[in-house]
Amino acid sequence: MPPSGGFHLAQRIQGACPEPHKRGELWKAIEEGSWENVEAFFSQVLSRKEGSQERRKLKDLYIYLSRNWEGIQNARHYRELELRISAEAHGSLSFQLDSPIVPWAGGGKG
Repeated sequence: MPPSGGFHLAQRIQGACPEPHKRGELWKAIEEGSWENVEAFFSQVLSRKEGSQERRKLKDLYIYLSRNWEGIQNARHYRELELRISAEAHGSLSFQLDSPIVPWAGGGKG
């Protein structure tokens, strides 16, 4: 599974690109957020495919990506933000746990 790919996206890419190295090229372009590289990938791959079923699957994938590009990129940015927030929260919690406990001054019974 790719780093930031949703289930449906991964499933569509797997179905249209059975060759692992081609999938890797496409995932790289998606992860970089480069629509130009995605288009270049499809231009290159479609120029070599002559089987009607393979071409149709690739064209369907291209259409899917073009219609969902903004959402795919938003999901990628959200996951990156989520990881940063999680890391910051973990660092903050670790700092708090490592700090000595300071009793409240002058309060309480006794």
